[in-house]
Amino acid sequence: MKRFLKVLFCICLILPVLAACGAGGRSTTIRVGFQFQDDEIMDVYNAAKAEFEANNPNVKVEFVQQERDLYHTMGLPTMLNGKNSPDIYFEWSGQRLLDRKAEGFLHPIKELSNTAWGDQFFESAFDGSTFNGERHMVPEATDISVLIWYNKKIFRDLNISIPSTNDELMAACEKIKAAGIIPFALGNKGFWCANNWGGHILSRIVGPDTYADALSLKSDFYTPDWERGMNYLKEIGDKGYLNSDMSALNDEEAGALFYLGAAAMYPMGNWTVADIKENAPEDFEFDYFNQPAFPDGKGDQNSIIAVTTGYVINAKTEHYNEAVEFLKIFMSRKYQIELAKIAYMPPSPGIVTEEYADPLIVKMMDVTLKQTHVVIAPPDTGYDLEVADNLSFAIAKVMSGEVSSAEALRELDRANAHLK
Repeated sequence: MKRFLKVLFCICLILPVLAACGAGGRSTTIRVGFQFQDDEIMDVYNAAKAEFEANNPNVKVEFVQQERDLYHTMGLPTMLNGKNSPDIYFEWSGQRLLDRKAEGFLHPIKELSNTAWGDQFFESAFDGSTFNGERHMVPEATDISVLIWYNKKIFRDLNISIPSTNDELMAACEKIKAAGIIPFALGNKGFWCANNWGGHILSRIVGPDTYADALSLKSDFYTPDWERGMNYLKEIGDKGYLNSDMSALNDEEAGALFYLGAAAMYPMGNWTVADIKENAPEDFEFDYFNQPAFPDGKGDQNSIIAVTTGYVINAKTEHYNEAVEFLKIFMSRKYQIELAKIAYMPPSPGIVTEEYADPLIVKMMDVTLKQTHVVIAPPDTGYDLEVADNLSFAIAKVMSGEVSSAEALRELDRANAHLK
């Protein structure tokens, strides 16, 4: 009898373990790191999470979010080097991915090559994430980093036409300022906003090759062309075309100046459509134009500044297969369509169409992207982050009137000297 009870007791202990293990093995949690997202985007993310967990009852997904500016700078490296490093995380293509690879945090995703899953994306979506013939990122969106968003009512009331040259843009700014309205809303607390806008302007002046060479430290910044480009940025600040508190505001706070009519224009990326829909008054009228041309510029005057963003797998993960299966659902056509509905530009055929997307997003995909032959990489995603940071400080000092263009460029070369 005692032996029978012992056997029964052992069976009772074993059964729960077997039940937990089941056919799919023991319970697993995969962690996904990204920037804070608004409620509409989180609704899409949570729906994908719920579908995956329903299909994989022994695998749970944990979302780990950080404030945007923090994630973009020190937040992600800190997260990756922490005790609970994410299995999957959001990144920008280009130099940042090369840095993650060198640090040992980037896993090639073989399932993206020569498969139906990989073929659902445009080939160009992998340009900044394919190394040694291996794809490393599941693309989520094409981000045009800077467009000039404008308040249609203010332009209409002041009889301002869409400028085609920088001189026309500056004349419009003067008219806007005279009306007691801030020409440009800029929130540069995290430095990247002025860096993206300024980087695009500078690339237009010096040309894409010179831009890339200087940011790659193959040539100096302190040259006549770079000084001429910086002088355009200095003019914007010196003439009072920016909000005076730009260094104290983040991008969302500057956006509020634009949405509420205190500023006429807002240099920001395509995600502005979603931000406006969530935060602006319902009757807010807005549109965008690309940076107007500089007649003396050496770059393509139809260029855009853009980057592909997406999700990658941590090379240190112990749950690679689960991560792949999650990403197949997370970035499936079904959820890409839902993202397009809230102003994303997923880099997949047949997604950004009038059937699913806002007309402005369709315009970006069908007009703005197709009109350009030159895509400029943002300084902080396409190049060494320290060099990009040094450039951002130089741009901020020039736009705020702290130093001359020449001195800012000399300081920039000095700051980069130890990296050469």
